[in-house]
Amino acid sequence: MELLGALRRFRRADDSMRHRVSADLGVNPLDLRALQLVIAGERAKRPVSPGELSDRLEISTAATTKLVDRLVTSGHVRRSPHPTDRRSVVLSATAAAHRRLRRRMATVHERMGEVAAAVPGEHRTAVAEFLAAMSQVIEEAGAPTSAHPRH
Repeated sequence: MELLGALRRFRRADDSMRHRVSADLGVNPLDLRALQLVIAGERAKRPVSPGELSDRLEISTAATTKLVDRLVTSGHVRRSPHPTDRRSVVLSATAAAHRRLRRRMATVHERMGEVAAAVPGEHRTAVAEFLAAMSQVIEEAGAPTSAHPRH
């Protein structure tokens, strides 16, 4: 029970931090998640389309359009023509969005890295496997059923 309690505290703390960051950026938590996905795509040199956001966030295309419109209007994201598909667009984070997120999250990421580095090497595999298994349980619990399609 101690382990599950620690995991619940971590999830609550993470959720609280995401709400604070969202508020600081003037976006809602789902928009923050979308912005993070766009930035992750940029880092991986893999452009993110609105369709991919829709799939990754598990929201309808109409909701994705509204979400992207909000991020464009707020100055966090730009739409650009897709480099190889003229019928499509890709999303990129603005320099201001990168700066604001980096400024807000740099210390948190640094401290999280320090905590992770402090886990003894012989325990890291077990911790990683535990977290992966818990992630799988949570993902499966939230998976849509055929009786409740998301679109």
